[in-house]
Amino acid sequence: MTGLIAFLIIELALGSFYAIKKGELLAPWTLFSTITTDFDPENPLCRWADSTKLHPLYFFNYKKNGHCNQFNMTTNDLGFVSPPFNFDDRENYYVVLFLGGSVTEGLFFQEYFKRQIENKLNENFKSPNGKPFKLVSFAIAGGQQPMQFNIYSYFSEFVDAVVSLEGYNERNNFKLHQHFAYPPALWDQKVGEARQRGIKILIRRMGFAFSKILQQLKIAKYSYILFTIADFSVPKKNLELDFYEAPFKPYPKEWSDEKKNEINIKIYKSYLKGMATLAESKKQKYAFLLQPVPAFKESLTDQDRRVIGKDMDKELIGNLYEKLLSLKEEGLNIVDMRSSLDNYRKDIYIDHIHTNHSGKVVLGEAIYKELIKTWGLEKK
Repeated sequence: MTGLIAFLIIELALGSFYAIKKGELLAPWTLFSTITTDFDPENPLCRWADSTKLHPLYFFNYKKNGHCNQFNMTTNDLGFVSPPFNFDDRENYYVVLFLGGSVTEGLFFQEYFKRQIENKLNENFKSPNGKPFKLVSFAIAGGQQPMQFNIYSYFSEFVDAVVSLEGYNERNNFKLHQHFAYPPALWDQKVGEARQRGIKILIRRMGFAFSKILQQLKIAKYSYILFTIADFSVPKKNLELDFYEAPFKPYPKEWSDEKKNEINIKIYKSYLKGMATLAESKKQKYAFLLQPVPAFKESLTDQDRRVIGKDMDKELIGNLYEKLLSLKEEGLNIVDMRSSLDNYRKDIYIDHIHTNHSGKVVLGEAIYKELIKTWGLEKK
């Protein structure tokens, strides 16, 4: 009898709770119809990171048009958002390789940059070897040095020039004071999957199945208690895993942050010098472009400021870029692109770093003009 009374009290309490929460008194069977979830028991891990796989040379790349391709990206056999790469293209084209992170990758998404800029180069300028320009991208979201160094080193024999957008993703190493050779954050996420995916997926699948059983029981639809259990059991979305550190982070804990970043800038410069030396040894053109960032755009709209947020790392990025620009004194082709978006006065940012299509057009034009100047391209 006591148990029945307790059950009825809980039922009444939960009914009142949901009436207050929903703003009206709803029967349990009506509440059951409101249970929703984005969880897919067949693909319980489906974030951007799950469209990637670890790679021994450049840390990670994309799975080929496969699992969790959320953005309907067309990837080639090498795992990049780019048309199939032909290793014999140098016989017929002047092949320009673009490297970097998601901003570079975004320029090639839907092939805007390739179509517009490649066509303009071919219409107006002669390439250094007289063959038509062909632009290819091995950039990937989340990419940072030494990925660009590694990729160019591996593919340099099959291209004629290299352009790398630098600085923004690399700032994380300085912000976190971690070794510059430490892989990008995605590595942590992928390592975390390997350690945790099994047990977490099992638990979430069990909860999903249990909730479905309750939802199908006719008697359950008359109980606020069973609705609460069913609603609580179902995973609301696909799994978000905690980050786990990769098993190496070599700086001693007793070192100061200043000492760590002094070494970081030396390592970063060495990657750029290495790429420049390799390009020069092969008589290839190259350019390092310091990526434009919201912190230095003078004409941010109110909407831009809302989507960007407050933490723009202006001082950190400014100091990093100035140190990188000192490489000019050593003869490196390094270009400050911070002001390249300043003349565009409308809304341009969709988040902390990525732009809308108009922003891509403006940045693409700026890169186009910079390459003409930096490489001294000859007009037709």
